[in-house]
Amino acid sequence: MAFCPKCGTQIADDTQFCPSCGAAIGAQPAAEAKKAESFKEKVTEPAPEFEAEEIEAGQGWSILAYLGIAVLFPIFLAKKNRYARFNANQGLVLLILTAAASVLSSIFSAISSAGAAAGSGILIALGIILSLPFYAVSVFALVLTVIAIIAVCRKQVKSLPVIGKIKILK
Repeated sequence: MAFCPKCGTQIADDTQFCPSCGAAIGAQPAAEAKKAESFKEKVTEPAPEFEAEEIEAGQGWSILAYLGIAVLFPIFLAKKNRYARFNANQGLVLLILTAAASVLSSIFSAISSAGAAAGSGILIALGIILSLPFYAVSVFALVLTVIAIIAVCRKQVKSLPVIGKIKILK
């Protein structure tokens, strides 16, 4: 007889799921974890290695890197800290992405407003429909920002999905 690794209930040896808590038993969780790890490897680029002292010294600068225009502080004041530079690069890419999405959504919202002023339902609908993807990009950038700040607070080195491969700063 075996026991459930999650709740400790005694189960038969050939059981795939615990009848008590529903946890997967045996090799199935490892296969799912391997599949998730494989997906993670495809989405993100491997993060560079940094010394613990460098991470500690660059942590404050790295948090600033994700706070909009404050990215300029680590870019200009922490040039020699590779950890701060790594995060400043990602923060700069996020800032550019957010600014571009904001400008484009504003343009399409203006089209919608012009349509409302002119009484054109087509322009209103067109402006709204065309601005929605840019609002989604802004929300995506916000999610990436939160992920990045949490990683920095935990002293982790994390390349962000999608934008982690973009290098602006050397």
